[in-house]
Order: sequence, then C-alpha cells, then structure tokens
Amino acid sequence: MKKSTILFLSLLFLANNIFGQTLETQELSIKIEKNGQISSIFNKDKGKNLLLTDQPNYLIRLRVDSNWLEPSSLEESNQKLAIYFENDIKISVKPELNGNYISFEIVEIDNPENMDIELVQWGPIGIAIKHTVGETLGVVYDDEIALGLLTLNIKTIGAWPMGIESPYPSEKWQATRFEHEYCAAWPIKGGAIISAYCRDYSKERIFSQIGYKNFIVQPLSDNFANDRTLIGSKIAIYSCKREAILDNVEEIVVAENLPRPTTNGEWNKRSGDTATIYFITNSINIFNVNKVIDAASRMGGKSIYSEYPFLSMGEFKFLGASDSFYRKNIIEKAGKRDLTVGTHMISNFVSRHDKNARGIGNIREKMSYVTSTRLKNNLGIGIGKNIELENPEDFSNSEGFLLVDNEMIHFIPDANKPGTLRIKRRGIQRTLTACHKAGAEVKLYPYEWSCYKIMWGNIKMNQAISRRMADIFNNVGIQQMSWDGLEGGWHTGYGAYAENKLVSDWYNSIDNKEYRADGSRLTHFTWHTFGYVNWGETHMPFRINEPDYRYRVETNYPYYVRNFFPQMFGWCGFYSNTTLEETHWLGSKLAAYNVGAAIRDIGVFANPRKDKIFDIIREWTIAKKENVFDIQTRTEMAEFDSEWELTNIEPGLSWNLVNKNAKTSKIVQSASINYMSEAGVEITSSSSQGNLSIVADKSINQNNLTNIGKGSSWIAINLGKLVEINRIRIWRDFEKGARYKGVVIELADNPEFSDPVQIFNNDKNNINGRGVGTDCEYAEKWTGTIFDVDSQKAQFIRIWSAGSNLSSNNLISEIQILSSKPADQEPLLLIDNNNSATSKNLALTGMANSSYGLNATRINDNSLQTFWTCDSDEQTWIEVDIGKPEEMKKIVINWGLSKRPASIKIQSSSDGKQYFEETTLKGPLDPQTEIAVKIFNRRYIRVVLPQGSKGISIAELEIHN
Repeated sequence: MKKSTILFLSLLFLANNIFGQTLETQELSIKIEKNGQISSIFNKDKGKNLLLTDQPNYLIRLRVDSNWLEPSSLEESNQKLAIYFENDIKISVKPELNGNYISFEIVEIDNPENMDIELVQWGPIGIAIKHTVGETLGVVYDDEIALGLLTLNIKTIGAWPMGIESPYPSEKWQATRFEHEYCAAWPIKGGAIISAYCRDYSKERIFSQIGYKNFIVQPLSDNFANDRTLIGSKIAIYSCKREAILDNVEEIVVAENLPRPTTNGEWNKRSGDTATIYFITNSINIFNVNKVIDAASRMGGKSIYSEYPFLSMGEFKFLGASDSFYRKNIIEKAGKRDLTVGTHMISNFVSRHDKNARGIGNIREKMSYVTSTRLKNNLGIGIGKNIELENPEDFSNSEGFLLVDNEMIHFIPDANKPGTLRIKRRGIQRTLTACHKAGAEVKLYPYEWSCYKIMWGNIKMNQAISRRMADIFNNVGIQQMSWDGLEGGWHTGYGAYAENKLVSDWYNSIDNKEYRADGSRLTHFTWHTFGYVNWGETHMPFRINEPDYRYRVETNYPYYVRNFFPQMFGWCGFYSNTTLEETHWLGSKLAAYNVGAAIRDIGVFANPRKDKIFDIIREWTIAKKENVFDIQTRTEMAEFDSEWELTNIEPGLSWNLVNKNAKTSKIVQSASINYMSEAGVEITSSSSQGNLSIVADKSINQNNLTNIGKGSSWIAINLGKLVEINRIRIWRDFEKGARYKGVVIELADNPEFSDPVQIFNNDKNNINGRGVGTDCEYAEKWTGTIFDVDSQKAQFIRIWSAGSNLSSNNLISEIQILSSKPADQEPLLLIDNNNSATSKNLALTGMANSSYGLNATRINDNSLQTFWTCDSDEQTWIEVDIGKPEEMKKIVINWGLSKRPASIKIQSSSDGKQYFEETTLKGPLDPQTEIAVKIFNRRYIRVVLPQGSKGISIAELEIHN
C-alpha cells in the first residue's frame, strides 16, 4: 500500500473510532459499526446508500461447531480491523483502499480456546438494487449503478458455503441458472445479497455432498499449504456506473493478478473473436487433417477441435501418436493456415484403463474415496458372496467400488436386503483377490455417473492432470480446450475449491495466455479463466427442436449476458443431409443474438452441399461481425419459426437479406466506406503483366487474380483525395492458405511516399528495402486479411510483397480501403431480468376460449367483477390467444369468490395445436396466484383445471411480458 494511502486510512480510522470505521475510495464508502455490522455502502456519484437495511449485514461471520457466530465488536489497530467473536476469537482483517474498489484480507486469527472454526463467510451483504443479478460474477446492477464482489484467490469461494442450506429463497423474477452454493450474488426480496467464503482444510472434515451423507475430506497437505487455513482469504468490493462494470472488474483483475486470458491480444471478455465459429470433428489425424483444415478455413472458423484425441484420461496420451508427432502433423499444419487446435478434457476423470487408476499404490495415492467402515463378516474368495458392513449407509446409496485391504471390488446394493452389498466383480484395477477377515477396513470409492467408465482423481491427481494439460499447451501447441465435467471436482470432497485449483494450476503453468477455453459451467473463479461457454453439447441438426432452443435462449443466453460473458450457441450437428435452408436458419439465429457456435462433424464430408454450406456460415459470420443488422431485424430473426436467406453483394461489406416468411428483401451493409469503389481511384504496380482493375471489381473469385510481379513487387493506390483510413482488407489466393513473405503496407500523403506510415511489415530480411519488419507471417483467408489502421489520414497506399510459400508470384484478388470499424453489438435481450420495468398485460387484446363453461371472454375484459365459471367435473381448460408469438414473464390468475382448485397446469403453444407444459402448481393457491415464467415465442396460454373443478371461477387471466 502506498504511504499516502496508509496515512489517509490511519487518520480515517482515528476520526471514526468512536462510532465505527468508514472506508472510502473515489466512488465508494463503506461504514462498519462497532458491533461489526456494515451500516452503509454508499455510492458517492449517485449519493445513494446501496445497502439493504432490513437485515443484518456482516463484513465477516464464522461457522463454529455447525453454528453461525456473528461479530460482537470491532476495533481499529495498526491499519487493521480487529473483529471479535464469542470465545475470545479475534479475526484481523486488513483493508486496502484502491482506485475504485476496497479489498479486505484476513491476516491474523487469535483463537485462544482452540475452537474449530470451520469457515469464514464474507457477508452476507444485502444490496438494495432490484434489477439484474449477475450471480456468477457477483454483481448487482440496474440501468445506472452497480455494486459487486470479487474474490481475489482460489480458496475464497464466491458462493454460498457448500453443504450449508441457504436461507435465502430466489425471487421469482430472477432465473438463476445454478444453486446458491455456486453463486456469489443471489436475488432476494427487495434486492440481492453478495457473499463468499473460505473453508479451513487444516483438519479432517465430514460433509454431506454429492449424494453421500458422510464424505470424509482429508486435511490439505503441504503441497496446498497456502490454501489450508483461513488466513489470506481476500475479497474486493466495488461500485460504479452500469456501463463501467467491465472496466472496474478489469482494473481489479490486473491489480490483483487474477487470470486475464486474451484473444488476438485483447482481454477475451471484450474481444469479438472470443465467441466465434469453430469446427469440431471426432478426431483429427494425419489422414483427414488437410480436409478438416480446409473446412474450418472456408467457413471462417478460428480453430479446429478434436473432440477426444486421447488414449485415456489421466495420462492424456494422444491416440497412436507422441506429443511431437501430434504437434508436427496436426498443430503445425493447422498453424500454417492460422488455425489453432483445440481438444476436450474432463476434469478429474481418470480412465479405468489408465495407469494412474491401476494398482493398489495408485488407487490409494491418486484416487478419491468417500468414506470408510469395516467388514461385518469374513469375506472369502467366492465371487457370488454378499458383503455385510458395520455401517452400510453411504455404501448402499448406489453402485460403486470398495477397497478391502488391498483388493478393489465392484459392487451393487442388494435391493432385497437393505444394507447388504452384492459383489459384481472382484480384483478389479489390477488388484489381487484375497480373503478378508471381519473388522477389515473398507473404503468407498464413488462410481462414475457417466458413460466414460472412469474413477475419480483426488486433489493430488488434480494437480497431475493440470500439469499434464499445461504441458500439452506448452509443448504440443494446443491453444483451445473445453474443461468438461468440472463438477467432477466435487468428488474430491473439496467442492468448488477443487474446481478452482484444477483450472488455476493449469492457468499458472501455461506459458501463453493467448488461448480460447471454456468449461461445463462457470464458477466465480472460472469466469476469469474461460473465454466463453457453449450453450450445450447438442448434436442436433442446425434447425434444432423448439423446446431445446427455448431452454437455451431463455436460460443460458440471459445468464451469460447478465454475467458479462461472451455467448455461444452450442454444438450444432452438420449432417450428411444438412440443407442450405437449415444453414441459413442457423446463421440468422447466430446473427440475431450476436453469438458464435461450434459446427460439429456428423457427416460433413459426405454432404454434397458442404462447400455451399461452408460459404453460408462464413457470410453470416462476417455480416454479424460487420454489425449490419439493426435491432429490429435482429429481433425478427430471433423468432424461432422465421426463415431468412443471406447472399453476398460486395465481399465483406454488403449483402442481400431475404425474409422468406414475409417474402421481402433488403440490402444490409457495413457502415464502412470502401474508397476503392469511389471514382477517381488510380492503381499502378511494379509490373505491367496483370489487370489491376481486378483488385477493385467487388469479387473474390479465385479464378480471377492479378499478378503484380515476381519476387519483390508492389501495387500502389491513389485515392484521389486525402481520407481517414481505419483498416485495409486484402484477399489473395486463399483457398490453399498461401503465406506471403515481405509484406509491407505503407500510407502517405504524397506519391513519392516520403515519410510514410507503415501499418504492417513482416519483411524480416528487408527484401523490399523498406526496413526490417517485426510482424508475423499470416495465412491468406477466405474472410480476407484485415490490417487495422490507427485512424491515419492518407491519399496514397502501397503494398509490397515478395512471393509466397507456393510461388514467387504475388497474386491479389481484391483490396478494400475502409473508413471505419464495425461498432460493437449489444446483446439482444428478448428476455431480461428487469422486474422494475412496467410490463404489459398481453391478454387484454387477446381472444379467450375454454373447453367447458360459458363467458370465457370475461377472463380478459379487464374487470374483476365478471367471471368465467367451470361447469364440468371433467378436466377443463381455458386459454387466451394473444394474436402473435410473444415472450412472457408472468401469469396472474385472479380467482373468483368460490373455492380454488387443488392444482393447475400452465401450458403454452405457438400454433394452438401442439401444447407444451410450462409448470404445475399445487394448492393451496392464493386468491391472486402469480406465476413467474420464462416463455418465448408463444401465442396461446392455457390454464388446465383438474377433475372435480366444477363451480370454480376465474375473474381475470393476466399474461405479462
């Protein structure tokens, strides 16, 4: 801490010692009273206390002997906050005042009675902002203001403590994606709470988790010394304007040395290339690598991704290849086309045929076990004999493995004899079948819940897996990875800490932080390490079925948006019968939501239309990146049943967009001006061989290229006037990914190019005499190569080249000199989390109908004095047709004065023929029953009453957007 900050903090403490402590930064003021509770979190810019004051708010509290201990008093001492609890426990917390945040770190613990402090919780702190909750990032915000919490190391978990039931129910308006034990922020009545915790792992602990009541968690060893105790647990609290959330988070990330991976040199939370197209194939090998590379390149993808190239999990050896062979024949070949290679890995899964999971030494040292008991009876060598245990509780839950002495046994619970295990196989994992006496120790090893036939690595095995995956990045050259099955970390017993540790060890061990990675889910910590998360591993065709689409749009997409995370559309299956129409459908949805997708090979190369499909994917991707679709068009394209078609007019700049439902079309185009298309442009070159007009003919046909000469050659462009240039895009011979040497691009305001501005130079040997360049060679791309310019004014452009890896000729297809860059697109929030906005009752303009009973129209006549009454004891429904598909967030049923039904079902439909069940409610029902829903693209809402509902009446049925 800077001396001035320390002095200021000290004076601040002294000034407030009577009434408590007030900590202040540029935008934030936090006041902690003498009883240890927070009384104010004040945003200075808005002059507003953001604290929810109808509940106690703690900086910290403790969990001791399964009970919460609240602070009793607070004192300032030596620039620390001394917080006192029962039994003379004192926790010393060091605050630091930074530019836009305040950090708090536990630096000392006095525990004279040696109480078992299981954990410390930061918070819970109530926040009086009731708009949007970024539950994973730990931020609460409305249209103007935000307050957030960040944990600053992996042992401080941004969530509700594992194994302790949260007392905070989620508000109905907020569609949280995970349970509270995964969330740093949580919506509650009146606002939200933020909290984190750190658990003491210096001694053995027993938790109820992942289906086991007595999961024994061993103390962390010396290898994890920094994470064993509560000392060092650290958080940051910040407040800022809504639009500055990412800026503030990045400031904390940089200052506190949290993970900050990049994509194309830019923090991957901001880079437009983080969430984009990539191509998945089941495995990449020397026989198919070239066509896989060509496919990925043609569709405009950034990477090729081998779904699972390993012989086993644990060692992660490549199938039929050494690391060096894989690098040379896969990684380097892809790299020559500027494509990275990715792969799939699955947390602490260890294949049962992997050497790490075989042999008694490896099992005891590397595999995770749950609990232990003892044999109740002698166990001979006979295979069919049952096993009886002294305490069979956790063993009887499900199929599993047990270790008796030095033998591993596969068992299943005996359904006819509770508490008895039936042997399925003995001597597994290369252990020896033997006789065992009553009283022998028996350890339970969890069974796989998947199809992978695995065992679960323990916390030490996690480290080995992390090191191996880092080695694959550093030495093999993989630059993309999906961390699947991260929840498997909970099978170590250490919960979210094990997940954090697995990913953190890998991140800290890789040399190059320029990568693309995702995981099976986000946690507060992996929000930093992952660049995107795919919406789901669907292998369905491009035009996915509607329930799946609704689930992902309504649950996943808003979740990523409100947590400021790049969005993806999932794994989309490319089949041998995939059509052009299906591809346009997918492209329109990617453009509508401004997201990427994984294109998964399920018959790609047997599809006779594959090249056209690749081209369609590429054009939608480029158009999306050029931000050519306005918000109204994006909203229309997002409708599930909408059909569109996009064809290119001018490469990378304009397209014809056809709305096939409405049978209309329009031109959509980039805001950029291409000066090559304007009158008065003059083009010259160092050779008279080629037709230079080709480079401005608005075509990238590879059969129509101009040659500007052999060896060191140049092409020069006179725009006829001085203009501001923001980027230059060039297409050359891209089908084979030619790599040109000696590329130099210069801008000038005079034809002699005296004192030019060089925007690119990869001429490492100064072949052209324009100076030695430091830029890298690159592969020509179907999307063209973009050279960013820092807003330079110029009239003259000269492009040098000295041949490629394919030829000494210098071929060019098209050149664009562009005036601007595309603007960033805002997320399309058809569904948001704003419960403060005024909603509209869609039912008022709809048509009502019912299966039984007269006067159905009374349920949407905007009067509580008129009723529809059910006149049958059969199952009955009443519905409203709102006229067109809409999104719906809330349904309100105002019952009549008579009795209410024992239960109801809510159904929805887009066509009045096929209905989907949204929810079931059981009584007793309130006179005004409010039902929070997330319904997208539906026209009909139906309330279904059960048998025996005769005489029940409804005054009004409200359907709110």
